[in-house]
Amino acid sequence: MSKYSAETKIAACKDYLSGQFTHKEVCQKYGITFNETVVKSMLNEWVPRYLQSGEAAFLKPKGNKDYSAEYKMKAVKEYLDGKGSLIEIAAKYNIPSKATLSNWVKDYTENKELKDYHPHGTLYTDESKRFVSAMERKEITQYCFNHGLDYKGTAAHFNISYAQVYGWCKRSKLMKSHKN
Repeated sequence: MSKYSAETKIAACKDYLSGQFTHKEVCQKYGITFNETVVKSMLNEWVPRYLQSGEAAFLKPKGNKDYSAEYKMKAVKEYLDGKGSLIEIAAKYNIPSKATLSNWVKDYTENKELKDYHPHGTLYTDESKRFVSAMERKEITQYCFNHGLDYKGTAAHFNISYAQVYGWCKRSKLMKSHKN
């Protein structure tokens, strides 16, 4: 959860963009941490997002957002081509934080594949929990190890929650031998 509410972010952006307040004054008014040496605060990230998407930039829809590999690649390429800063590109593509984009850039520059991200809420919630016998739990854990610890894929394959798979694998004897 964010330290600052959507309402605070919106009001701070409006005040700053009105020209009636300095960066420092807006930060003081809303209790935003401000680095005086470099005149920097969260406002540096919020204003470009607000200018790009208005108030909607801070109103979070329920659940995680889908990102295709192509979408990620497009944002990464724009950044690497010098078409904007991390903050500007994240704002343009409605990516919630520059850290997310930074991670994609890092993965790409380390020759890691940018994969599609399509969260399936039920994999991460109690709704998908079901009774699983000890034998089936062992089979599921083995399957997960055989598939490179793909917790999400395993959860989807067996129609159980991500948390169940993750917990069983972490407590498994296989994990201890897998680390060695």
